[in-house]
Formats: sequence, C-alpha cells, structure tokens
Amino acid sequence: MGRAGSALARALTSPYSVVGRYGRSTEDQRSIVNLEDAEALHSDIVAICTNDDSIPEVVRSLLSKTLDHPIVLHMSGSLSSDVLSELREKGCKVASMHPLVAITGLCDASVFNGAYFCIEGDDLAVTHASSLAINLGGMPSTIRTEKKPLYHAAAVMAAGHLVALIDMAKELMHGSGIDERSSLNMLRPLINSVIDSVFEQGTERSLTGTYARGDLQTAKGHLAALDLLEDKVTREVFIDLALRSLKLGKLSGLDHAKAAELEGLLTVAKNSDEL
Repeated sequence: MGRAGSALARALTSPYSVVGRYGRSTEDQRSIVNLEDAEALHSDIVAICTNDDSIPEVVRSLLSKTLDHPIVLHMSGSLSSDVLSELREKGCKVASMHPLVAITGLCDASVFNGAYFCIEGDDLAVTHASSLAINLGGMPSTIRTEKKPLYHAAAVMAAGHLVALIDMAKELMHGSGIDERSSLNMLRPLINSVIDSVFEQGTERSLTGTYARGDLQTAKGHLAALDLLEDKVTREVFIDLALRSLKLGKLSGLDHAKAAELEGLLTVAKNSDEL
C-alpha cells in the first residue's frame, strides 16, 4: 500500500480493526489483496487512500463488488465527497477525511497525533470519520463541500510551497558563496525561530527585517542582486512575497512614507519584470 494507507492501518486502534488491505500489486506485500481480485468487501468502513487521480478508478472497481452498504471515505485533500457520488447512489454513506499532516516514508503510528482532519460529506459518514480521527489521535474539523479546493490550496501553500520557498532561499545562499550543504544548515535556526514566533505571536508580530523596518536602500540592494540571476522566477517570487511582507509591515505599524516608497520600488520592479 501507499504512504497514507499504510500509516492509517498502523495507527488505528481498538475498536477499529483492519479486516482487509487492498492494492494494485501484491508483490512483496503478502497481506495485500489485489482489489480487482476481490469479489466482495465485507466491512463497516472502506477507506480509499490512493492519489487523487486514481479515486474514480477505485470507485468504479468498488461498484462492481458486493458491498454491505458501508461508510466509504477517501483521504484526498483536494477532492470532496462528491467524487464518491456513484457509491452514494448505491446506498453507501460517503465522506472525505483529510489529515492535515505530511505523511512521508514509513511514518510510525503517532503520525496523526495532534493533526487536524478536514471532514465533509454525508452526516452519518462525517460522524464516523470524526470518530476515526479521534481514534487516530487527531482533531476532527468539518468544512463545506464546495470550499474543499480552497482549503487544500491553503495546505499546499503551508507545506509544499514552503518547501519550495526554502529551496529557493538555499539556492540564493549558495549563490552568495556558501557551500550547498551549509546553505541549508545555516538557514535552519532562522527558519525554526520564525515558525516558532508565528505560532506564538501570529504573522503580523513575527515579521522582521527589511519590510518590518522600511529599509529602502536594503530593498534596492536585494533587487539589484536578484537582477543578476539567470533564474527570473526566483526574482518574481521574491518581489511578490516582498509586497505581501510590506502589507504585514503596514498592519504592524510601519511608517506610511517608508511603506509608500517601498511599494513604489517593488511595483516598478514587478512591472518591469512582466514587461
């Protein structure tokens, strides 16, 4: 099984027992049954833990099985329970149940501890999904079905895009003459301190540096250095984030005159890049 399914199976405790594990391949996984070979699934709850694009395929496969009208859940962050609508029409109660946590490699059973689970769907399925989340050590939170894509965009921004942003920072540090491995290690205490501050004080009060102080000459120096990069995407991302930082700076009391000068500088730089 994949990462999510394997983590779920390891983490569930009494009264939830895993009565069947299904996948596409049974190689080196003797406890896994190929879903296509199964004629029936006798379970109170069926959890679909595949990637998003494969969920419709799994639904089609389940429609061909003997089902005892179970609760059917999927663990996708971006898709809503509507992707399971054909199973709903067959008499199943359906929901989506997405753990807001990064599941990488062979996570141990504690991976879900303290994680929020975003849940939506049919009332009965939502009730069972919420109980499952609590059993896993998590905290259930419901969301309107139509808001699921925006919720997932927020999760991607906080996780995948954060990794991409750190990767860009590492490249800039390396470009300044620091070796690649040291570049990441040097950034670690800084990143950790910022993350800690954000969750202790909020985003506005955690902003430090150029756009908290309104340092116009420093901002000019950054842009001049970024202009020399072959990678223009990094420059574009930097400017967009600088404008967002400036917005936070203004909310936390940055002098209006300094803010206006910085905004003008960044807007000109952004427009020249777009032209």
